[in-house]
Amino acid sequence: MNTSPSHHCPSCGKVQNPVLRYPWYICRDCLKLAEDYSGRRLKFANVSLFGGFSWRYADNEKSDYQICHGVICLIKGRNVMVSEAKFGGIVAEPVFNLAVYPSHWVERNTNLSKLPVPDNS
Repeated sequence: MNTSPSHHCPSCGKVQNPVLRYPWYICRDCLKLAEDYSGRRLKFANVSLFGGFSWRYADNEKSDYQICHGVICLIKGRNVMVSEAKFGGIVAEPVFNLAVYPSHWVERNTNLSKLPVPDNS
């Protein structure tokens, strides 16, 4: 009998293997649909074998990847945070409200959505 909890991608509903560190992670197929607020598709990568996170626009293969901590963008019109996963790889999770995150966390990430950044001063 399988007692491990199931996980469904919050974007498409497809059944995924559960990952306790990322209980709301978005599946790889939906991650390919990531875009900025104007609809430009995004690509993500680790900087090296030792980690780090980077992004670029998918329609400009010649552009350099931009290094940052993470990207707040859209998948199927929903705000998501895409960042480096623990021990490598890329992970995307829904962002419900930036006001619940510490201001230093929001400032470290690239906001490509139209999600307003709260003024925590």
